[in-house]
Amino acid sequence: MPPSTPEGRPSFPLNILADMAGGGLICATGIMAALLLLARSPEARGQVIETDMVAGARYISSFNLIQALIPNNLAFGQPPGHSLLDGGAPFYNSYQCADGGWMSVGCLEPQFYETFCNLIQNNLGPVFRPPANAICPNPAKQNDRIQWPAVALWLEAAFRTRPCSEWEGVFKGTDACVVAVLTPAEAARIHGPDPVAHPNFVDLHDTESNSKTTIASARTSPPSPSPSPPALLPPGTHTFDILRKIGIDEAGIMELQKQGALGRQSEVRSKSKL
Repeated sequence: MPPSTPEGRPSFPLNILADMAGGGLICATGIMAALLLLARSPEARGQVIETDMVAGARYISSFNLIQALIPNNLAFGQPPGHSLLDGGAPFYNSYQCADGGWMSVGCLEPQFYETFCNLIQNNLGPVFRPPANAICPNPAKQNDRIQWPAVALWLEAAFRTRPCSEWEGVFKGTDACVVAVLTPAEAARIHGPDPVAHPNFVDLHDTESNSKTTIASARTSPPSPSPSPPALLPPGTHTFDILRKIGIDEAGIMELQKQGALGRQSEVRSKSKL
């Protein structure tokens, strides 16, 4: 089911598919359904939530599984890397830019694909020379699967003519369905002339006043003002305090450090202000 690597080896979809979606999300949905039943029937004794990651992952993959089993399904029944949503379509893929960054393209609908074609063709320099066997994308030929590999070659060459930041400027605010592939730190920001923190991300400070970004979604209609999330603590902040509290003396702590049991941690004692 997951897209394959260039070598043909199936790639892992991180732990989002099973742990978080198939496991956590399905379990949380079951808990909410049980709580709703209890709220409507206070005399009810409760419900047992039976769920597991394998069954949950299969459930949320129902659309893909059903589509893949339909005979002669050109959109979803092709070998890995050749179907509509797994990199086979040139208009649903990612492309590397001149600076090594990547742009993701997802213009499935014809009106979005037409916008994409117009923008990318109108923002290429006069010296652009695509490969000889490449085909310029044409909205009227979007679903011509025979042309897909050649169109992908054209797009690969086109995106390599400019850095990622310039392509962002070309497609920003349009319906081309093209955005940059961001790092986690970049994704926590709203990009613009003056980057502003996203409302769902907050900057917290640890004990050394180092800024750390974390997710903190605010409630949409809280009964009272939402409290700020607790400050993040650097790993190992209380290691030495805890070791002493459980009875390990200074010699024992030094021995643990010598053996590498505490990693690279070193105790930072507060300096006297005298």
